[in-house]
Amino acid sequence: MFGRLTRGVGVIATTQLVLAAIAVGAVATYFLVKWYLRRRRRNRAVLETAHMLRRFGVLLEAGMLPQKALALLTAHTRNPETYRKLSAVLALVEQGKPIADSMESHIHVLGRATVTALRAAERSGDLPETVSRLAEIHEQKYLIRREISISIRYPLLVLCGLDDARLRRAGH
Repeated sequence: MFGRLTRGVGVIATTQLVLAAIAVGAVATYFLVKWYLRRRRRNRAVLETAHMLRRFGVLLEAGMLPQKALALLTAHTRNPETYRKLSAVLALVEQGKPIADSMESHIHVLGRATVTALRAAERSGDLPETVSRLAEIHEQKYLIRREISISIRYPLLVLCGLDDARLRRAGH
């Protein structure tokens, strides 16, 4: 919605968002808060994916077969949604499909780049190292998103306060 914010641009973009929301009013604040809450849910999904990839990479680097590593990950997953997704991937891998093709049904969670990297790693035989590198990328993605989320909290609180004051003055 607001484009990708990076470290240097985050402060400028946050300030611009605040000014724009003040100009537009309460509707903008509502949508900003809604956007912020949706971002937080996505951040949790990115972190969960990073942890799953990290564990998968460690098991593969230890010499475990991918199918057995997926079975172990599935058995020790606490999150019901992650369990369901890993079970579906494991079922496809047990049918003989490659890991990347099995994970392609969850491309909205992993991302196209992750699935493509897994496919290339499977073909080149470099799966353990690639999975560990993908885990690092997802962890960095989480940290950047968390930093943006933290930097936008205060402006959202200010906007909510301004809208509340505006409504009180209007007599609502």
